[in-house]
Amino acid sequence: MGSFFGFIYNLCVSFFGSDLNEYLLGELSPDSQANQYSSIGLVTCAIALVVALVYYVFLDHPRFSSWLGWLCFAMGNSVVSAFVAFFWIKKDYDNGLMYSVDQATQAKTDLAINMSNIAFFSLANFFVAFFFFFIFSVGLMWVSKNCYQSPFHK
Repeated sequence: MGSFFGFIYNLCVSFFGSDLNEYLLGELSPDSQANQYSSIGLVTCAIALVVALVYYVFLDHPRFSSWLGWLCFAMGNSVVSAFVAFFWIKKDYDNGLMYSVDQATQAKTDLAINMSNIAFFSLANFFVAFFFFFIFSVGLMWVSKNCYQSPFHK
């Protein structure tokens, strides 16, 4: 699962930086040895699934059956996922966990990660969340009685 989300996020590495990428892969810092892409990706995927279920199954109202209604839900999903990713990584940044250790001298060196890298990663997560919402929309639109044409409304 981690390699799937790692592949998706690696498409955007030039967007948020290679140091943050290696930190999230668990390769640079001794305090972060787990692949965080899988956790962030699963949370993003779960948020997209819940929002798609609310739109297509639980809400399913004719007022929202246009492409604009679908777009509002897609954007809400993406904004929530972007904030989750931002604060997830900012927590490690604020706690000083983003460093590497020189093998020869055992000296700690801060990674070249700043708030703009974290903001750009959350923006990349915004687009990943939008993609997942679209995929779930295609799968769930067939169970809807009113929103079955969204987002492909004629």
